[in-house]
Amino acid sequence: MCKKKFLNFLPKSRLLENVSLKNFTTFRIGGVSKWLAFPKSFNEVKRIINHCKKFNVSYFCLGEGSNTLFCDGGFDGVVISLKKLNKIKRKGNIISAYAGLTISEVISFAKTNSLSGLEWATGIPASVGGAVVNNAGCFGYDISQSVNRVYALKDGKIVRFWANQCDFSYRHSIFSNSLIVLKVEFKLNKESKEFIEKKIKEFITKRINLQPRGFSAGSVYKKVGSVSAGKIIDELGLKGTRVGDAIVSPKHANFIINLGNATSADVLRLMQIIEDKVKTERKIVLTREIIIIGESNENNRGLSQP
Repeated sequence: MCKKKFLNFLPKSRLLENVSLKNFTTFRIGGVSKWLAFPKSFNEVKRIINHCKKFNVSYFCLGEGSNTLFCDGGFDGVVISLKKLNKIKRKGNIISAYAGLTISEVISFAKTNSLSGLEWATGIPASVGGAVVNNAGCFGYDISQSVNRVYALKDGKIVRFWANQCDFSYRHSIFSNSLIVLKVEFKLNKESKEFIEKKIKEFITKRINLQPRGFSAGSVYKKVGSVSAGKIIDELGLKGTRVGDAIVSPKHANFIINLGNATSADVLRLMQIIEDKVKTERKIVLTREIIIIGESNENNRGLSQP
């Protein structure tokens, strides 16, 4: 590849080479990415992807990295960070938020404008785009309940999807199949700031009481029917099981915590122990919620190769 021709439209400050991915996921785990790009517009996202296809380079779009595990061997391609797609505005009870914003930023903006409906998501370390792709949820709520429209990149074109066209279901959407979310409209309800602040505090308390702190990727496994994977893992006595610096949280069995120096190999080995025991003891095959990206995982959702 001729280096001068590859992504030459991005300034050097927004195209980094040989970057450790540890600081770009909530797990704080991962090898080196060959390139890390920071587009500031929808058009730049399109141009980066077109360049990747032209030069036969793999790419992966990353939000907050809250459900992503990059392998120790790194990523031989372009990780496209959407952090600089961070515009937000309001019209009536509709908030339009670009994909790179965090859900927390949207909640804060909504509170300032006396709009309610997303308080349950307080503390979720997810970007707007990532939350919609995975239909993030907790405490009986999910993001689809507040989505009005989604603007996504499909086959090189920006396409608008109304909520009923998004194929939302449990931890799934139409965008799970390599469509790139660029902007989301949230339809919220008018409420007093006092009411919203009270709800936010309630959900913060719930999260503190129920979920562990530390470096993690959130829930590791999806529910099994109506039963939480954490309950099954807990009943099999796997809380506290440790491989290297990766441990099954003693507080919530569906969380794996990086105690500081865990590698992806540690996490993957620990996941295999969990999955093998659940399959042997309960005859259940757990479904991973975490996206695993690496040289031996080329078929995972979100890893796009021309």
